[in-house]
Amino acid sequence: MSKQRTDFTVAMPDRFLHLYGLSLTDEQLILDIDTDYVFVNLAERHRGAPMRYSNAVQVVRAIGRRAQVSLTPHTLRHTHGTALAREGWSAPQIAARLGQNSNTSADVYIHLAEDDLTDKYASTEMSRREA
Repeated sequence: MSKQRTDFTVAMPDRFLHLYGLSLTDEQLILDIDTDYVFVNLAERHRGAPMRYSNAVQVVRAIGRRAQVSLTPHTLRHTHGTALAREGWSAPQIAARLGQNSNTSADVYIHLAEDDLTDKYASTEMSRREA
């Protein structure tokens, strides 16, 4: 879900799409679901119908329970925003990736630790010395 009122595309790594495809195939075959939908409701009620946001929340929370962590789609947004910041993405780039309308709205999703800042400063100092 996005705060934008228009559609936007989010690129996904090929590895994710491959693993998701395998998972869907396995689960759909077991449940005898024949559908062209990519995101499919696997719950007994409305099985095979297009997945709704509430279904996605249930799936992510169930994955979190199995991993023994508190997990929601919103938590994943924060994790993704932080990971992108650690990779050097700018706030406007992160905001666009997360489907935000304002460049500054990404700030809420970036949670850098003291180690991140220390590492960045050390890297900056190393670059200065080499120049």
